[in-house]
Amino acid sequence: MQGGAREKVQLATKFGITPAREVRGDPAYVRAACEGSLARLGVDCIDLYYQHRIDKNVPVEITMGEIKKLVQEGKVKYVGLSEASAATIRRAHAVHPITAVQLEWSLWSRDVEEDIIPTCRFLQRPQTYLFLFTVCFQNQVHSTNETSSKRT
Repeated sequence: MQGGAREKVQLATKFGITPAREVRGDPAYVRAACEGSLARLGVDCIDLYYQHRIDKNVPVEITMGEIKKLVQEGKVKYVGLSEASAATIRRAHAVHPITAVQLEWSLWSRDVEEDIIPTCRFLQRPQTYLFLFTVCFQNQVHSTNETSSKRT
């Protein structure tokens, strides 16, 4: 970002779905995706780095361990999860604080009120963390090629 614009924005990006539509959360991919985003965006640090989908083949603790290293290296400030279950949020948060959770919370999808919202409220420490909830009104028709939106 040029012309001092970087100081005026909070930059968020996601990783976890490859161009081939594979869900990946292995440490090598997490790091490569971050490095690629930093290079494409022309910045030294991502403000909020989301795991777009949870890789069912890699424990979330392993994925978060690599993200924690990126935070320690100053490449990422805050960490978010998209479409994660309450149990996954708790497991990830045990490795590194989760700052943001992105999910569908709408008149058509209120199941998050049963366990995800209470989990985030329980984990929240106002002096340290800010949890953000994205209200998504999504088209309910999905292509058969799309990644499942079921929370894992």
